[in-house]
Amino acid sequence: PADDQRRVIQSGPLKGVRDPCRVMYTRLQKAKEMAGEIEPYEVRMTKKRRREGIWTPEEWSAWMEGRWTDELEHATSSSEKHQNRDDTWGNDNGCGVFFAKLAPDVNEEILRGFAQAAGTVLFVKIFMDHQTGNSKGCGKVFYETKEMAQRAIEELHNTDLYGRRGSLEVLGGER
Repeated sequence: PADDQRRVIQSGPLKGVRDPCRVMYTRLQKAKEMAGEIEPYEVRMTKKRRREGIWTPEEWSAWMEGRWTDELEHATSSSEKHQNRDDTWGNDNGCGVFFAKLAPDVNEEILRGFAQAAGTVLFVKIFMDHQTGNSKGCGKVFYETKEMAQRAIEELHNTDLYGRRGSLEVLGGER
């Protein structure tokens, strides 16, 4: 704690910073990395991804046994490696709705339940901060039809969900 206090003071002022707690935490992590007290961010995140099952069992065992090589990294097919990847990037058919101003406690299951009030939901994604793992407070929902998506915007826009009034718009629409 004393070292952390010294590091925070030495890192400079936090005036004008939108989220001082997050900035202080990031500065402390970087200082600890530079001092060799913790592993670099990339190493920590790689270990976290492996624990969460993003890699195949063969890759995981090679990593744990110290047999990991660049060849193994490229040997796994892209489809196996990214089977949970979000392939709904665009909104070509108009069925996607962007949900903003979501409370931090809202997860994909909660958002799905809320969004189903307007129609059949095919896909839900909450956007997450990759460094912290916390919600960015927004997400997207794809409905079965364009009419359901429009109904969601009309009926659910500015409706309370976990203490916040959400903002909805067509996904990818002009601002």
